[in-house]
Amino acid sequence: MSRRLSLLAIALAAMLASALRAQNEGLGLKPIPTNPKAWAGASLIFALPQGEFRSYVNNGWGIGLDLSPNIGHSGAVQLRIEGSFLQYGDETKHVCLSFTIGCRITVDVHTSNNIAAFGVGPQLMVPHGPVRPYATATAGFSYFFTRSSVQGSSDAEPFAQSTNFDDWIFSWTAGGGVYIPCATGASPSPSTRRCAITATARPSTCAKGASPTTAMARSRSRRSAAARITWRSTSA
Repeated sequence: MSRRLSLLAIALAAMLASALRAQNEGLGLKPIPTNPKAWAGASLIFALPQGEFRSYVNNGWGIGLDLSPNIGHSGAVQLRIEGSFLQYGDETKHVCLSFTIGCRITVDVHTSNNIAAFGVGPQLMVPHGPVRPYATATAGFSYFFTRSSVQGSSDAEPFAQSTNFDDWIFSWTAGGGVYIPCATGASPSPSTRRCAITATARPSTCAKGASPTTAMARSRSRRSAAARITWRSTSA
């Protein structure tokens, strides 16, 4: 199952890359003939929990930010620095405020499972061409936390909240994808804003450790396959 889901993530990234390339050409965005010093990007992420982890949480959605400065002048080797935030499902219960007053006053109890992650690692990329495959791996840490809040049914903001579980642990990622470079000017020049659309598949995102105190924590091996679409930009 894990391998099939990983292949599905890779296939999804490839199909999205093809569609984005066609849209890119339709918008008149021009290919970039040279490599910038660094790329910065913002991502939309979809994550599929794997193995034991899948028994405790739902599919995850989130956002990511990254910075990839080139090492050397060719653009083939980069240092990838990335951070992300994902939510693996949430739950809202409508309950009585207390047993003393019964259900004359009811509140909403909202609970969410969240992961914030940071990683640094190498990225190898084909430096030229209209579509540029790349592979990357990072090592860093993940902060897992489950948070609950209480608010009145007619209130916009919670009046009480607490963290039910949290844990800082080592994590690593490995994957690959494709860059689709473009330039928003008629021709690349020192003032041209450069851009790229990136489709990425992450067959492996792994974090281990925790004490069994909540649904998220019961899984000691937390592994996910992920697909992300990124808009990347840089000044020439």
